[in-house]
Amino acid sequence: MNFIQNKFSIIQWQTLMLMVVGFIFLWLGLPSLYKRISWCDGYALGDWLINYEDGGFKRRGLSGSFFIFLSRNSGVYIGKLVFLFISVQYVLFVTLFIAYFRRIKFNFWLVLFTFLPTVILFPINDIYAFGRKEILLFNLFLFFTISYKKTDVYSWKYIGLLSTLISIITLFHELVVFYIPYILLIYFKDFLTYKKGSFLKIIVIGLSTFVPAFLIFLIGAEINEGHSWEIFKKLGVSSNVMNGIFSWPKEGFGKGQVNALTFALTNNYILYIVSYFITFSVFLVLILKNQFLRLNIKKTLFFHFFLFFISLPIFFLTIDWGRWLNIHFISMLFIISLFYLNIDKSLQYSLLQIFYKIISKNTLIKSLILLFFVFGFTMQHVDVGFKFGQNNLLIYLRDLFWNLRHLNF
Repeated sequence: MNFIQNKFSIIQWQTLMLMVVGFIFLWLGLPSLYKRISWCDGYALGDWLINYEDGGFKRRGLSGSFFIFLSRNSGVYIGKLVFLFISVQYVLFVTLFIAYFRRIKFNFWLVLFTFLPTVILFPINDIYAFGRKEILLFNLFLFFTISYKKTDVYSWKYIGLLSTLISIITLFHELVVFYIPYILLIYFKDFLTYKKGSFLKIIVIGLSTFVPAFLIFLIGAEINEGHSWEIFKKLGVSSNVMNGIFSWPKEGFGKGQVNALTFALTNNYILYIVSYFITFSVFLVLILKNQFLRLNIKKTLFFHFFLFFISLPIFFLTIDWGRWLNIHFISMLFIISLFYLNIDKSLQYSLLQIFYKIISKNTLIKSLILLFFVFGFTMQHVDVGFKFGQNNLLIYLRDLFWNLRHLNF
C-alpha cells in the first residue's frame, strides 16, 4: 500500500516507461536478428561482411574486414561476432535514448510522433529492417543530440571527434553522406539555434563524409569481386549469405536499364506517399503545438523539406524506400528534441495518481488515438509502402504476452 501512495518524480516514472518500451524493443528485435544471422541471411549477416579482402577498397567494406580480422585471430565464428556487435549497438541506442528522452517534457503529439510505425517502431514492424547499418547513424545522431546540451559542440576537439566518427561510419555504409547534412545545417548561424558555427568547421564535418564517399565512387571496387565466397567458406559461413547483398545489383540494375524509380513505378511504391503523409501530418501538428524554445516554425518546415530533398537521390539509387523515410523522420525527431523543455524535477506523482490520470476521459481519448496510429497501419522497407491494419508490432506483442501460436487457438 505504501508503494501505491509513495510519490516519485515524473522523471522516474518516465524513465520506467521508456525502459519497458526499450526492453520490448530489444526483446522483439534481437531474437529475430539472431535467427536471421544463424541462417546466414544475405542482408542480416551479408551486408556486414562486405570487405576489402575481395577486390580491395569498396563501399561498406570496413565492417567485413574488421569482422574477418577478429574471427581469424580469435577463432570465434564470424556470425557470432556480427550479432554481438549489432546487439551492442542496439543496447547502446536504447540506453542513449532513455538517458536523453527521460528528461524531455513529452506532450501527446511528441509521444505519437515518436512511436509511429514509421519512426522508432519501424524496425519492429518490419523485422527485416532490424540490424541494418543505419543503427550506427542513429547512435551518431543521439551522441550529437546529447552532446549538444552537455558539451561545447563548436570546439575543435569535439569537431575532430565527430568528424572521425562520421568518417568511420561512412566506410561502414555510404548512406551517411545523404544524412550528415541534418547535422551540418545545425551549425549554420541563426538557422535553428542562436549559436554560431564557423564555416571552416562546417567544411571539416562535411569533408569527413564526402571525401570517403567520393573515394568510394572514384576508385571503389564492386561489392563482390568474385572471391567473397572463398573467403566466407573458410570461415564456416553458409552459402545462403551469397543470396543477398552479394548478388546485388540484380539483372537490369547492373546494366543501367532499371533504377529504383522505374522499379517503384511498376511495384506500387506510390503507397509510400501515404505513410509519408501520415507521418508528416503528425510532425506538422507537433511543431504547430509549439512546446519548443526559440524554434521558428517556418525554418523547421524548411529544414524538413530541404533535407528531405537532399536525401532524394538515395530513393533513385535503391529500392529500400521505407528505410529512407524512417531515417529521415528519426533524424527529425532527434533534431527537434533539442528544443523541447525539460521536465520540472519538482513534479511528483504516486502510482494511484498516475492511475487516476490514465483513466481520465481526456487521457483515454488520447490513448485510443495513439493506439489507432501506432497499431493501425504498417510500412515495410521494400514493396509495402502502406498497409492498413495487420500491424506487425501488434502481432509480435500478441505472441510475446499470450503466446497464442503455442496454445493452438
